[in-house]
Amino acid sequence: MTFMKTLIPNTLRALPILFSLSLAMCSIASLQQTTLQPRPTPKTDKKIYPEPELPKLPRAGGKFFDPTFGTEILRVTDEKSAVEGGTFYSYWPTFNSDNTRLLVRTANDGTAHIYDFDPVSFTLGGRKIIPASPAGYPNVESAVWSGLDPDSLYALVGTKIYAYHPSKGSYSLIADFSREFPGDFLWQLSVSRATDDVFAFARRRTNSSGGSDYVGYGAYSRSQKTLLVNQSIKAKDMDEVQVDKSGRWLVVKGEFQTVGGMSIRDLQNGGARKILRYGPPEYAPGHSDNGSGFVSGFNNYLNTIDRRNFQNPLPITTELSLGKDWSQGIHVSQLANNDNWMLVSLYEVAAVPNPLGPFHNEIILVKTDGSENVVRLLHHRSVYKSYYDTPRANISQDGRFLAFTSNWGGRNRRDMFIAAIPPIPTSASRPRRAG
Repeated sequence: MTFMKTLIPNTLRALPILFSLSLAMCSIASLQQTTLQPRPTPKTDKKIYPEPELPKLPRAGGKFFDPTFGTEILRVTDEKSAVEGGTFYSYWPTFNSDNTRLLVRTANDGTAHIYDFDPVSFTLGGRKIIPASPAGYPNVESAVWSGLDPDSLYALVGTKIYAYHPSKGSYSLIADFSREFPGDFLWQLSVSRATDDVFAFARRRTNSSGGSDYVGYGAYSRSQKTLLVNQSIKAKDMDEVQVDKSGRWLVVKGEFQTVGGMSIRDLQNGGARKILRYGPPEYAPGHSDNGSGFVSGFNNYLNTIDRRNFQNPLPITTELSLGKDWSQGIHVSQLANNDNWMLVSLYEVAAVPNPLGPFHNEIILVKTDGSENVVRLLHHRSVYKSYYDTPRANISQDGRFLAFTSNWGGRNRRDMFIAAIPPIPTSASRPRRAG
């Protein structure tokens, strides 16, 4: 009887604990049901998928799934962590070479932070603001992560190129062109990320109106410690320059007065030019990004994204045709090591109630071999009101992640989001048969 008297009260005392544990397990199971879902097979068709009801946003660091395509998305910035969040551009990388750090725009005045990122758990860590260099604050808009060293971020400061090292919070000088370009400042950096050797940039000079104009461009080899190209131009006669991943080819756009088209310059042969004229029959690309030895860019006349190989740029390989649907703008990102696929973000400049084709406000992968195979990833949910509402999506070096900007249904602020790219299905990687 003594045993029974002792056992019964102890059992009764344990019941509330067991009941609480049961509730906790139910709560965990319920939470898992609402936050976890099986990863669907990515869609590779070309149907029109209207945007469903806008998903509710979590706070920064929270995750959710795209309701149409099933891709997992992580919110990087919110009202507490950024005045204005987002990416800088489709060919300026958000992810460092091993996906352990993110370059994040956190204000509209050029302020940026570097976030720690765990690519395995798909979670954010701490963050630090990018400090001033010995020569002043860097131009973080065109900062480029090294393709070889995860602890080096290249950036322009006046006439200098620096590497910033987040682990130490310090800078090292790559090159100083104050003697070569007195009175100028460098603009729009690009780097041959396969070699980390060639750095290309435009040159600008302050004008009498208080602004600045393009006055030239250059390409510098760090290993040779020399300018491979040092080209002056007629004032304003340029749009941008960009070196390819290999470091051999330099694309120069907008030289209407100088050469009347787009220049492709061979840096291994003294900067020898190949020229593509705008319009038919050569169709020089508009917005573009470079792979290794080729460029993928928008054809403003045929409504296609085309590939042009630098060795022989005249033949056109159509990577994606948008047909008669002229209502979308695009950005291209070829930052992944795998040149077989490029990331394309599309956006409506004006709302289109009845789209004539697919991919509206989507971020997709496109095969670069001319098969026009696609993998559809997500709706970015940004409503275009100005340039900074564009998604400007860019892909990580290993092709596992992407980053994009969104005002999430037209809000008065923008934030950065990153998404985990699912494995590409085998069916999407087969070239289309001729005929």
